[in-house]
Amino acid sequence: MKKYYKTKEIAIELSVENRVIYEWEALYNIIPQRTKTDRRQYTEEQFEQFKSIKTLKERGLTVDKIKEILKDPKKLDSEYNRIKALQHLEKAHQQITELITISKEHKP
Repeated sequence: MKKYYKTKEIAIELSVENRVIYEWEALYNIIPQRTKTDRRQYTEEQFEQFKSIKTLKERGLTVDKIKEILKDPKKLDSEYNRIKALQHLEKAHQQITELITISKEHKP
């Protein structure tokens, strides 16, 4: 049986307001199914798209770039790999800076 998600469930999981989900829905052409009472319900794949959108927006990508990435899953994987590499570099830079500071403090 397929699992569907309500707007509120996705919004809570992503720590955004419901209206943000609706905005992303319109911007990125994510069309939810509707229940008999006309409530939105999203598939697992759509939920994953919302997660990707949030991550990419947090990294400062434009709407057009996010649209491009969402159309091609290989680009999404590539962008995630780039983001992970940048995070590792930032962490390494921070550690090197701390080591330099410590070595300066312990010089005679």
